[in-house]
Amino acid sequence: MSVDSNGTLDYEDDSYSSLESSFSRSIKFDILISCQILSILCNLIIFYYFIRLRELQAKRHHHVVICLLICHFLIITMELPVTLAYLHFGEVIPSSYSLCLYWIYMNYLLFPSSAWIMAIASIQRYIFIFHKHLMNSFLKHYIPIFLPPILLSIWYVVLIFFYPCQQQFDYTQAWCFGACYLNEGLIGTID
Repeated sequence: MSVDSNGTLDYEDDSYSSLESSFSRSIKFDILISCQILSILCNLIIFYYFIRLRELQAKRHHHVVICLLICHFLIITMELPVTLAYLHFGEVIPSSYSLCLYWIYMNYLLFPSSAWIMAIASIQRYIFIFHKHLMNSFLKHYIPIFLPPILLSIWYVVLIFFYPCQQQFDYTQAWCFGACYLNEGLIGTID
């Protein structure tokens, strides 16, 4: 294994083999593309109803649902197309350093943000049902919704774009073989 001048990994021996075949990538591609189309349509319909029916916007317990919808819409329109291109071609197309950084950042940011927003939605739903008086202030309602995605954005911008390590991308691997900070001891373990 060697690193060329572009920072990409070259596998010179035949001992390295991909864990997935072109057939498995094809099956994943077919499933994801059909789900992506339906998901975009459903998201647009739900956005339409949230915009059209003002009473849905006015209820505070719907705000976290709107945030979750936005996060999932970003996943299916910004991250999933790159994943689909990888699954279709078997490599990152176009094979560029900036596309790998974009793909890693979107993947590492949007999926954990979605999980955090879902956790906040569960907690807030419980509080709205059993302890409604605890959610009366503006800060107690909106800070838990927006703080985790903002902190995750900052965390991953620093780690992916500014962390002092050499990015070595393999354009034949999912997420270009990941961010270089994951290979560092403590910071990779924390993340």
